[in-house]
Amino acid sequence: MSLALVLKIARREFLARVRSKAFVVMTVMVPAFLGLYMLALPMLARPGNADLRVAILDAGTGLGDSLAERLRAIERPRITVTETSAIESTDAAARARFSAAIRDRTLDVI
Repeated sequence: MSLALVLKIARREFLARVRSKAFVVMTVMVPAFLGLYMLALPMLARPGNADLRVAILDAGTGLGDSLAERLRAIERPRITVTETSAIESTDAAARARFSAAIRDRTLDVI
């Protein structure tokens, strides 16, 4: 097969695809859906409550207070550090108390 014949067949196939209704519709619809997706995703990902209530459990590292200060410095979302506790890593009672606070929705994050 010669190159001219291959180009002639390729041109005919290309024009047959481009002239179809499906090609024209999808050429308009795909960018429209992508644009909608790009606009809708950030709106849907926003949390309903912009304020976060956080408790910090320091399991012996000594970084609890400095972490609390850094979290308080964040402007958006506004983070309220409700408590900073130094606990032992095996203190199941403290972990259970904070887990119950999350279930009761008085805390957002431990």
